[in-house]
Amino acid sequence: MTQLFIVDDARATPAEATSLPDSELREREHLQEWVITNPSVLGDDVLVITSEYNHWVAESDGVPARDRLDVLGLDEAGRLVVVELKRGVATRDIHLQAITYAALVSRFTLDTLAQAHAEFLTRRLDKPVTAEEGRSRIVDHVSDNLDPDVLKRPRLVLIASSFPKQVTSSVVWLSEMSLDISLVQVSLWRVADRLVADFSTIYPVPEVEEFTLAPERVKAGEVTKRIDQRARSKNIVQLLVESESIPSGTNLRIVPHGTTAEARKALEAWLDEDSARRVAIWTGESPKAIRWLGDDYTPTGVANDVLGQTTGSKGAIQGPAWFVLDDPTCPGDVDPEQWAEFQGKTLVEIAQALGLYLAAERRAPIIDRLLASDEPAEGQALTIVVPPLKRNVDSIRSWLAEDSSRVSATWRQDPDTQVIWAYDGQAWSMKRLASEILRLSLGVETNNVWGPNWFQVADGRTLSKIADI
Repeated sequence: MTQLFIVDDARATPAEATSLPDSELREREHLQEWVITNPSVLGDDVLVITSEYNHWVAESDGVPARDRLDVLGLDEAGRLVVVELKRGVATRDIHLQAITYAALVSRFTLDTLAQAHAEFLTRRLDKPVTAEEGRSRIVDHVSDNLDPDVLKRPRLVLIASSFPKQVTSSVVWLSEMSLDISLVQVSLWRVADRLVADFSTIYPVPEVEEFTLAPERVKAGEVTKRIDQRARSKNIVQLLVESESIPSGTNLRIVPHGTTAEARKALEAWLDEDSARRVAIWTGESPKAIRWLGDDYTPTGVANDVLGQTTGSKGAIQGPAWFVLDDPTCPGDVDPEQWAEFQGKTLVEIAQALGLYLAAERRAPIIDRLLASDEPAEGQALTIVVPPLKRNVDSIRSWLAEDSSRVSATWRQDPDTQVIWAYDGQAWSMKRLASEILRLSLGVETNNVWGPNWFQVADGRTLSKIADI
């Protein structure tokens, strides 16, 4: 039980406990606004992306979901934060509502978030905000550190004046199943002529066993570990800025990287039209460490701007790999031999050479690496193969051999559906298509498939092999 006292020297007078309903405060107009204007309630470094979101994709019957997500945030580690609010006692299904929203937003991309954030800001600021501006705010917030796999693992925050035991027990069990979920209790007090709101996280707490009867929390999976690592780690730009290895004002040259050969040809041509487009300056400030054409950007911001102006699209890009040190004049406080060694190296390579960036610990997810590499290119032919499995491999291969279209696919530069299967002409993710082949050939339903091993290019290399180069 929480008690609040008004202290006057040696005298402590209990404050009057009240509630939002009793004080005629509403859920949307008041509680939701408090959270939006004070996102620290949701955790450290949370950017509110949108509120009252209801632009869901229509169901199979053509009817879109009508539910509204109260608040959607994004923390600095690039993890979505789904918030469900109740101004009084939480309903017995509040956690189920939050899980539904988490499932819906888990498929959001950076473009989806940018559009939602732009619409939110347009409402809040009462002036037009473009999706590009929304995208820029998001990229700045996560410092170019957005991981699609992390986006698929939102954390949930439930806020109410109190929670039924059914909810608390369910939340602890869900947490043990590696779902990141928190309970925040909001209390209201009347102090003199003013109201004071208190937001207290009541779960997770160290004394979980005292909170409800449940086993202790189990360790999270690999993606959750990655979230924790990303929250603690710093990106390449931050590391280089803090190391002071590159003085402010150093010249850099833009060299497109990680695109298809066709796209790179167009990018090179566009950059060569004006010599100023090739040149960038290191500002020494994080996250906007690049000054280009008079404005400050993150490295990925410049790369995406170049891509947008050239191809009209945005890509999964490792921005620092686009910038090569091109400044032969050695600064007075820098080792001349080291400076000469850095010439022609990308920011990524410089960070690696300095021991600041451990590639093995901070590698992008495999889909990101494939999308950002030179191959497979858009439309490139792939052959479906069956990797070693603890299953009836011969039966799978026999099923594939019955129709030549079953072993044929083409690559597409899409973070959600990377291959088109010739057999049905549909777009699939690598994992889902491998799972579908298992279902059709063996009647086995499983999601435990490593998709990149199932596809190879003409020279026999699998996509897993290509991504590891």
